[in-house]
Amino acid sequence: MQSLNLTAANSMDRKKSEDWDIRMDKSQFENWLRERKIFKLFFDGASKGNPRRAGGGGVVIDPGGKVEIEYYWNIGHNSNNMAEAYGL
Repeated sequence: MQSLNLTAANSMDRKKSEDWDIRMDKSQFENWLRERKIFKLFFDGASKGNPRRAGGGGVVIDPGGKVEIEYYWNIGHNSNNMAEAYGL
């Protein structure tokens, strides 16, 4: 049996660190991952010059790979950092 050891430190109490030890075999871990309802967000933003015309957008994909939401913003005259923020 191949086991995975996952530990996490409790950051709430910096003086006294508490560790959790979760053990499961590889197939149990893979099943656990498959059961999670994980949506993916892909986003980007750019400006044509800095600052110049800018925009951002993204797409949300469900666990089955289906596109749920597509969006974009034209934010006018702005920096590339603001375009990235609007994409998010």
